[in-house]
Amino acid sequence: MEGLDGRARLIDCTDSGQYPSAKAILHHKPAVCFIDVGSCGEALALVTEVSGTDVPVAALHLNNDSDLILRSFRCGASEFLYAPIAKADLIETFERLLRKSGSNSINSKPAKIWTVMPAKPSYGATTISCNLAVRLRQSLRRPVLLADMDPLLGSISFALKLKSAFSFIDVVNHGSQIDKDLWKKIIVPYDDVDILLGPEFPRFETPSSSGVPSFLQFVRSNYGAVVLDSPGPLSDWHLSLARSADEVLLITTNELAAVHATLRAIQLLEHAGAERSRMRLIVNRYDKDNGLLREAIETALKLDVFWTLPNDYVPVQKSVLDGKMVSPHCKLGESLDDLAQRLTGVTRFPRKRWTPSIPSFFSRKTV
Repeated sequence: MEGLDGRARLIDCTDSGQYPSAKAILHHKPAVCFIDVGSCGEALALVTEVSGTDVPVAALHLNNDSDLILRSFRCGASEFLYAPIAKADLIETFERLLRKSGSNSINSKPAKIWTVMPAKPSYGATTISCNLAVRLRQSLRRPVLLADMDPLLGSISFALKLKSAFSFIDVVNHGSQIDKDLWKKIIVPYDDVDILLGPEFPRFETPSSSGVPSFLQFVRSNYGAVVLDSPGPLSDWHLSLARSADEVLLITTNELAAVHATLRAIQLLEHAGAERSRMRLIVNRYDKDNGLLREAIETALKLDVFWTLPNDYVPVQKSVLDGKMVSPHCKLGESLDDLAQRLTGVTRFPRKRWTPSIPSFFSRKTV
């Protein structure tokens, strides 16, 4: 760790080339920790244990292995350095870690990333992404990023009536050159959430997945939560977004054809390296009187249904026309609030149960 001499008291916890236990590291009460992640699972498990105690961790490796970078971030690393490490980069990384250590709060933890992915387009994933991002911001009270990652049919700009001269393609293609000043010019604010839009005009080409690690490192360091709106498992690029996420919110409906498409999507995701344990199956527009029941879906997919969202057509159409979120005072809005709570474990406010509007109440037939 040449370059940190005089800036910190350095302690080497290695013992005969073996990784120490997390207990042995924490015994020294470190402010920050550097872990050589090499290529063994033991190192990543150590990253998980140490970072889980709110000690900021930087992962080290000999080369720029994109898959290892993503796995390190998912395990809780705040930074990733690879050889050759310039002295200036080492010092800058150390100071960032030290600031995180000094804050010692939930606000200093790297962002959790959710990739919202429909098994097939038209299942309502973008509506869920937008509404979930705003609710995460209200629940966590930390900065939240919503990113439209569809170069062809990106619709967040339409749904929220937003425009920008930049898109996610500009960011991912130049991820290593992004700084906070430039970032402020790229994102668009909406209801206290930062929005990264898709391109204004459809583009058939997709960015290289090699740009994903540096992009994710930047957003993890600057946000409390990140929602990536993906059109589905349509290419290697989109699969890389699922592989790099902490959790994949896989969106389907309870129609038979939708369940078949979801089975194919799960197979594609697993083949691409996205573990089934990180998939959260969400059944949108669920109506138990029409279509497959929850139990039948779970049996067919061999995956538990994480959440069901009701079929609530009118509030969704109103929100799109107004460019606003679904009202919390309807069945769908209430269910989205509860979904955000389950994902984060944070209760935003006491629940006020939904009741029908007066007109719909009196429109009911009586015997």
